[in-house]
Amino acid sequence: MSLEEVRREIDVIDAQIVALLGQRQPLVLQAAQFKRDAPKRRAEMAARLTELAEEHGLAPKLVLSVFDTMVDEFIEIQRQHHAVGQ
Repeated sequence: MSLEEVRREIDVIDAQIVALLGQRQPLVLQAAQFKRDAPKRRAEMAARLTELAEEHGLAPKLVLSVFDTMVDEFIEIQRQHHAVGQ
């Protein structure tokens, strides 16, 4: 496989990741209505994601870093959405 082919495959995966983030955002906004246990949920996510990372041969640190960034950004979106809704 050439470098261009590898890059095209990476681009396809990137597009899938962005599409999945787009599917996740409305669910995150819905979940915000029920949130009372954010620290507990975050710990549960970390444990689940560590396990998933290991199952897929990935470094848990990488997966947790990506998800921490994603969750932090979605929390900010929730705050903005809540502020606009008031």
